Amino acid sequence: MSLHAPAVRPTFDLDVSLTPAQVAAALDELVRHPGGRVIGRRAGHHLMLTVPDQDRHFWSPWLTVEAQPRAAEADASANPSRTRVHGRFSPHPSLWTAIMFTHLALLTTAFFAAMFGVAQLMLKHPPHALWVTAGGVLGSLLVWWASWLGHRIAHDQMHALRDAVECALDRA
Repeated sequence: MSLHAPAVRPTFDLDVSLTPAQVAAALDELVRHPGGRVIGRRAGHHLMLTVPDQDRHFWSPWLTVEAQPRAAEADASANPSRTRVHGRFSPHPSLWTAIMFTHLALLTTAFFAAMFGVAQLMLKHPPHALWVTAGGVLGSLLVWWASWLGHRIAHDQMHALRDAVECALDRA
């Protein structure tokens, strides 16, 4: 078991011999399959996928999938139906927003408390504001650690979502 820091929002790219419309249709079929391993919604070539409600927990991942035609002209002339499928994992969008807002609030508070603490030092006053700086940095580290733990908890579901996408694209 490795204890390296996970990517903040892990991604993957797949190159498939389908058009973006075929990719979206294949993944749309995956979502519409009754009793399937994946639920989600589609908007054009953009899909949001997650695990079914009965398997979902606080840290369950969401997989955003985009299908874009290959940009390289050389590749497009050789195989015009080549598509890049880009997937990005994240927690539920509202949880992701809360995590980022919490980081922003804690680190902004730490920054301004550090400035105030330095001013206290320059005025030969006890630098009590530096305790707030330490608290903000510590709080941000705790939020990062909780995110890391959530990433570890959601690991199996992330693999299941990616496997479901790959299987659906292989069948298409």
